[in-house]
Amino acid sequence: MTAAPGLINAPEFTVSELSNALRRTVEDAYAHVRVRGEISGFKGPHSSGHCYFALKDENAKIEAVILAGLGGMIGVALGASLTMLLAKLAGLTLTITIQYVALGLAVSGTVGVASGWYPAVRASRLDPIEALRTE
Repeated sequence: MTAAPGLINAPEFTVSELSNALRRTVEDAYAHVRVRGEISGFKGPHSSGHCYFALKDENAKIEAVILAGLGGMIGVALGASLTMLLAKLAGLTLTITIQYVALGLAVSGTVGVASGWYPAVRASRLDPIEALRTE
């Protein structure tokens, strides 16, 4: 296969290099934004715990994914914040250690894996013809 005219001296990147360069460029230019549009094509949570969807308006569409671990981190942050608020209101001293954070992430990870694994095991035991017939 020959290169297209004009692309002979074009720089060559691996997929990872190009992906990282694009990510850095977008993060540098748009660190904090709000997007106005609609969510469509929601698929998830999958067995991995990830959710897939698209953000779109009348002229453009952006495919998006929410990672399963992100939910655990958000849960730990909200739990710690709420606990600190309640402790302050009650006049108590509170210490959140790394062990509690690790425990929270471990529990959320376990729940994420189990919530994907259990339905997958049940589905693998079904007769495909029967499963399609009842769907």
